[in-house]
Parts: sequence; C-alpha cells; structure tokens
Amino acid sequence: MSHNSSKLLSRTLPIILIVIVLVISGVIFNTPKKSSASWYSSGSTWSYRKSITIDHTKITATTTPLLNFPMLFSVTDSDLKYTDSGGFVASSTAGDILFTSSDGTTKLSHEIEYYASTTGQIIAWVKIPSLSPTDDTTIYMYYGSQTTTYQPNPTGVWDSNYKGVWHLPDGTTLSALDSTSNANNGTLSNSPTAVTGQIDGGANFVRASGQSIHGTMTAPGLPITMSALFKLSSLNVYHTFLAFNSGGNDGYELVVNDTNHPEATFGGVADYSFSNLTVTTGQWYYFSITIDQANGTATGYMAKLGDNLTVQSIGVGTPNGTPTQFVIGTQNGQYTDGIVDEVRVSNITRTASWITTEYANQNSPSTFYAYSARQIQNPTLTNYTTTGPSWYSSSWLYRKAITIDHTKVPNTDQTNFPVEIDLTDSNLQANALSNGNDILFTSSDGTTKIPYEREIYTTSTGRLTAWVKVPTVATASDTVIYMYYGNAGASDQQDAVNTWDSNYKGVWHLPDGTSLTANDSTSNANNGTLVNTPTATAGQIDGAGAFVRSSSQYISLPNGGGLNNIQTGSISAWLKTADNLGSIGFVSRQKNGSFTEMKMQTTRINPSLAYLSWSPYGSQVILGSTNIGNGNWHYIVINYASGSHALYIDGVANGTATTVGTMHDDASSPLTPGGGTGDQNNYWLGSIDEFRTSNTNRSADWITTEYNNQSATSTFYT
Repeated sequence: MSHNSSKLLSRTLPIILIVIVLVISGVIFNTPKKSSASWYSSGSTWSYRKSITIDHTKITATTTPLLNFPMLFSVTDSDLKYTDSGGFVASSTAGDILFTSSDGTTKLSHEIEYYASTTGQIIAWVKIPSLSPTDDTTIYMYYGSQTTTYQPNPTGVWDSNYKGVWHLPDGTTLSALDSTSNANNGTLSNSPTAVTGQIDGGANFVRASGQSIHGTMTAPGLPITMSALFKLSSLNVYHTFLAFNSGGNDGYELVVNDTNHPEATFGGVADYSFSNLTVTTGQWYYFSITIDQANGTATGYMAKLGDNLTVQSIGVGTPNGTPTQFVIGTQNGQYTDGIVDEVRVSNITRTASWITTEYANQNSPSTFYAYSARQIQNPTLTNYTTTGPSWYSSSWLYRKAITIDHTKVPNTDQTNFPVEIDLTDSNLQANALSNGNDILFTSSDGTTKIPYEREIYTTSTGRLTAWVKVPTVATASDTVIYMYYGNAGASDQQDAVNTWDSNYKGVWHLPDGTSLTANDSTSNANNGTLVNTPTATAGQIDGAGAFVRSSSQYISLPNGGGLNNIQTGSISAWLKTADNLGSIGFVSRQKNGSFTEMKMQTTRINPSLAYLSWSPYGSQVILGSTNIGNGNWHYIVINYASGSHALYIDGVANGTATTVGTMHDDASSPLTPGGGTGDQNNYWLGSIDEFRTSNTNRSADWITTEYNNQSATSTFYT
C-alpha cells in the first residue's frame, strides 16, 4: 500500500466509523421506534388510544416547566364518534374517554366541555402535570371501553389557586356553573342567552336589556389574575366583562372604555388603558391582568385572536372595600354589548409564561399539539386494517374473517343458510369472555350483525360450536363473514331463535355429550321429552343422544307448535348405528294403528348390508342404496310431499318414490325420534344427532351444502 493510500485511510476511517454508529443509532435515517408506553387498563379494557404531542416552542418566556397546566384539547375526529354513529367511542357522553401522562398509565384529570357523538367533536380541558419549554410533552387519549365509570374529573383539572372558572358552555342553553371545586356558580340576570363562543358556547349580553351574570364569592383578595375572551357588538360605550365589587363599590374590573381601548380599573380610582390597542366589533379578543399589590406591580395582556399578545405594565390601585361578589357583563351600569367566553379568576399572579402559553393554546389548539393516528391495543391479535371493511364497534377488540369456500356450495346460492362454525382457537381462549357472550358475527361489510346460536363454548380451550345464519352463501364466489370477540362489558350477543328460518318447525341439537337435553332451538319451543332415559354421548356435532333398543328409549315431541299435519316437509338427522342387522326404527309417527316410519333394515338381496327405508302410509317403500350399518355417522334427509318422496344419504339422492300416500298424523301420537312404534324391534340402536324438521322440501343443493358443511367444517371455510 502506498504512503498516500495509508494516509487517506487514516483520515477517512474515523469518519466511516462515526457514520456507521450514527446509522445504527438511527440518527441519520431517523428510524422510527415503537412506543414503549404501557397500555392503560385500570377498571376496564380500552381498545384504542392516540398520542397528543405538545409543541415545546409554544411554551415561551420561561426556562422551567409549567406545572398542572389546564390545556385546551379541541378536535373533530370521526374515530371519536359514538359507536352507533360509526365511531369507536363506547359511551354516547364520551364517558369512556380518558387521558394519561407519557407513561401511558398515569391517569390525568380532564373535563369535557362539549362532545358531539355524531361528529366526534370534543372540547376538553386536560391537566398536564409538567409542560416543558425545552422538550415536547406527550400525553395519551384513550377511548373505546365498556366501562360504566365516568372517567372525567372536572374539578381536578383546576389547581387550588383557581377560585372560579366559567366556561359559559353549550351554545344552546346558557349555564354559568363554576368548574372548580369552589362551586361559585352564577345566576343569570335579565336572561342573557347562549350563543356560539370562541371555545364551544358563550354568553351573549344585550346592553339595552341590562343583562348580566352575578354571584356571591369568597373574596380572592390580592394578588389576583383575571382573564376572559370577548367579542363586542357596539363601540364608544363602556363594556365590563368581569368585575369584583362590594355592595356596588368598585373593586377591580376588565373593561373596554368609551374610546374603545381595553382598560383595567381598580377601585374607581386608577384606570389603566391600553392606549395603543383599539378594539373593533365582530372580533374575538383575549384579555388578562395580574395584580400584586404587595409588590406594587400589575400587568395587562391583550390580543386580537391571531395576533401576538401585547404586554403592558400598569399601575396598581386600591379597591373600595373587600369584594364579596363577582359580576360578568356589567359594573355600575356599564353593561356589555356582545359575547363573553371562558372567564377565570385566580388568587395568585400567573406568570407571563403561563398567560402567553394559555393564549397560544386557546388561540390555535390545532398548532399547539400534534395528534397521532389510532393505536390499537394488541394490534397483532386483530384483523383490523384501515382499508378493510368498517368495524362493528370499538367495544370489540378483535375480529377474524371467515371465508366460505364457494366450491362447497353446488349450483345455486343458498339464502338464510345456517352455517356450522366449529373451531378451537387460542385467541378466543385468551380474549373472549368465559361464557362466550361477547362473540358475535357480521356479514361481509363488517357492521351488519347476523343471528347465531352458540351450541357450545369452552373457555379453557377456546372451543366454539355455533350456527350462523348467513344471508347468502354463494356458489360463484367465496362468502366472507366476520367473527368478533373481546368485549369485557358485552351482554349475550347470540340470537338463537332467529338463526332458523320460519320453515323450521323444530331443531334439536341434542347437545353437550354429558347431560342429554331435547330442547328445540327454534321460536316454536317444541321441546322434547326423554322416554326411558336415552343418554348423552359424543355426536357428529358436539353431543348426541344414545338410544338402546332393548330399553325402548326414544324422544317424544309435543303435538302442536307447527309439528302437526305437515304433508309437505323435510326431516333430517345424523345417525350412527350400533347394530347392522334387523329392523331398527329411527323416527315414526302413528295414525289409526299404522305408522309412517324411517328405519334401518337388511334386505333379502344383500343381508350383510343395512339400508335406510322410508314407508309413508299407503305407499311403496323407498329403499336407499347406501350402507349405513357400518358404525359410522351418516347424514339422512327425507323430503316428502303428495305425489313424491325422496331420500338423501350423505348429501346424495338415494331413492325416490312416486306412488305415495300421505304422512301419518295422529294428534295422539307425536313424532318420536328413536322409534317408538310399539314393537321393540323397531326402536333405534345407536346415536342420533342434529334432528330437524321443516314444513318445506329442502332442495338437493341445500342438502348437499349442509352435508359439506357439517361433515367437514375445516374444509368448508377458512
């Protein structure tokens, strides 16, 4: 290596090393880092938050932080709409909104002055513990919780030096309530009215009507700081915005005089005018004075909103007596003609940095801080994307898309189809309620809730078996629905009876597998009675009923409830036999000693196989062509109607009959899953699951789709 090359390397190597260090540390490329702030969760679960970063350059005239500063937070944000209006705030009064310090967990006091649930507009005051003039200050706003506790703490926003804070809010109904803990509420005199203010609402005073607001108040004494926002309707007369007096004697006042200059008046003796500022009508102004009589100093702060503050030292007078009342809008007949907003009084001299920061905040909230995008708690556990379909409600933390394979739906779309959802999911185990009440389903738009019935939910494993009424299961393209979960405050979201269309006259899941019940899931409430104690066993779908022929076990269904005299209908069930010989009845109905029955039997042609037969009254027997006597589960459907009966096994047509009679229907002999024809040899030996009856013939495509769904849920959808 040459001498020059060595010299060049010796010069450039330190620079290269510095660049490498800077790149690694993120200085050059400014690599964004994930926020390390913890997530607030005291008393409930909050789904969302946004960071609010306060610009340190707005805190001027100081080198030390401002402590316990009440910051105005004012935004209109569609995320902050109430859930019923398409937003993510769970309370119509914004009661679930809260603020924390930069650690994400230390709750800050805040007051909501205004909230519009339909637009997401919020005006709030937040107590910032420390507002730095050298570094940006970050706080967090949380929302989207089912908490029943109202989160704002209005009186906690205002430090003990505030003796009165009157927002004069609303804009529709005027209120003169004091937001501090002192409760120095005002009384309206001669009906000043509510109008739009600079910050939410304001109080409108008509001079000719002698309108004002007044109230008793413990004398704040001196030192004192007074401030207000105002907008005049007339000129060349005295306007008094805020005054403290005793029995009509002058105390100290904020005034615009008859030459249209702002003025501070003390005791009617010392009047100090901002001679270089002239007030005009139709403009909002900020006005504040501080008085420290002990030090013989007083300072006035004044600006038309949008302009820089004018700061002026003024003289100090002595009030006539000790002030015992406050008045907004008048003093000694000097009534205001215009609007007054955000009136405050403190018993200390607020610093120049406090007042200039207050003005910067109220003058332009949107430039006082930066407002982040929505952050989602545990976002890796949710399918939420800003480009996807809308979210059902911010009260639900998580959702999953369920995509139904269109190739499992033959030939025709199926409407109002009850899809079986059967899954075991660790996300449900970790995040759903222990009773599954927060689980719900929507259509593909993410917001339209659809009925479902929860047959079983096991919190220890996240096992869910549910029936979901999908509006349309399409044959040409995949169908998407959404499953939501993770809402600590949810009531039960299922709607079992509306899961089943009006043609269903009974749906008996025979669920659980431990304790057998024969309750009907439809609105008909055709609950069955267990005869001779059939028992619970594992089924094709959750649990099933186990029937012993020698014990003459069956289920007796009630007369009425739409089960009688169904001459056109459909009966379906899952069957598993425990014997492949003989005549074993699955379901029957009696009339005048004769039976309509479905039973498994052997034939003379092939006695080693067992088939299913259907015997309507006065007709030929339909004999299926599929062996069901092999101890496996098989899905059986019979469609019956005058002139045509058809049998389906495992989703495939297995036999038809055209010479048919009528369905037997004796009011004294109810439908009996399990047999019950009186001949013990005709009772069922084996298991029955998911027994259903309808007053319509289900189509071949419907039946095949049912089989595809119920025989293999894992391939029916993803």
